[in-house]
Amino acid sequence: MKGAADVAGELGARYESEVDRNSLGAPLLSSLFDRADRLAQQDRRCFLNAGILLTHDLFSAPDRLAERQERALMVGRRCDVDITQWLDLSKPDWRQSVRRVVHESGKLRPSQWIDFFVFPRGLLRRQVLAFAVGRPGCNK
Repeated sequence: MKGAADVAGELGARYESEVDRNSLGAPLLSSLFDRADRLAQQDRRCFLNAGILLTHDLFSAPDRLAERQERALMVGRRCDVDITQWLDLSKPDWRQSVRRVVHESGKLRPSQWIDFFVFPRGLLRRQVLAFAVGRPGCNK
């Protein structure tokens, strides 16, 4: 069975294991953000939970937000959809098909279910409490 480091290597992505964790071993969001801020070369950072399918909307939204407020944090929650068949991403209308399924049967998660963060370099450096990834509270 392949681990995250193996898959990252196959995709040409960097696997970063040097993050602080809570007593149960869950990574701390604050540590992930600080580490990304030190390592990333781009001007914006994006944290996205696994298993999220993105459409082109997310890629243009940070630019539109930056036009209004350059140093802004964008967060979002997911809409759960039961996908029962393979998505053919080679079809030109795959995004519209996904949107249709989302609008017809998707379940928007509550506001505390934040599944992505997009922010400019330095915005969150040493600003985030010790929240464990996937947990609704912070470590003391």
